[in-house]
Amino acid sequence: MVTPFYTKLKNTQNLLKIAFLFLIATLLMPACTSKTLYPEIISKYANGMPHKVNYYEYQGNTKIKRKVVRLFPDGDEEEVTNFNTQGLKHGLYLLKHPTANNWIEENYVNGIRHGNVKVWYMSGSIEYKGIYANGLPNGKWTFFYPNGSKQKTVVYENGE
Repeated sequence: MVTPFYTKLKNTQNLLKIAFLFLIATLLMPACTSKTLYPEIISKYANGMPHKVNYYEYQGNTKIKRKVVRLFPDGDEEEVTNFNTQGLKHGLYLLKHPTANNWIEENYVNGIRHGNVKVWYMSGSIEYKGIYANGLPNGKWTFFYPNGSKQKTVVYENGE
C-alpha cells in the first residue's frame, strides 16, 4: 500500500518538531540544573579588597554554603574549598602560594579525600602526586626532590 504524500509530510513535520523540542531541552537543561551561587564578603584587607568570600546557594529559604574563597591582597585566589549541600568538603580543594602557582590540589567526596592529589614545593616544582581512595593513599605515589628529579615511587593499597 502506498502512503499518501500528506501522511509522509505530516510524519516529517512531527519528527522535525520532536527534534526541535529535543534540541531546546538539551540547551536549556544545564541552565535548569546549575545552581546560582551568591557571594558574601566575610572579611576585607585594610585596602578594602576582599580577603574571604563565602558563596551560598539557596534552596527555598535555606542558605547553604557551597564554596569558600580566600584571596591574596591583589585579588588572586589563595584557597578554594567547595562543599556539598551537607556542608562537607566536596570537589576540588586548591591552595596556592603567593610566589608559586599551586601548592596543594586535591579532591574530596563527602568530606573524605578521594581522587588525585598533587603537592608542590614553594619553588613551584612538584613534591609528590598520588591518589586517595576513601581517605587513604591508594595506588602509585611519586615523590620528587626540590630540583624535580624523581626521589621514589611507592605503591599503596588501602593506606599501606
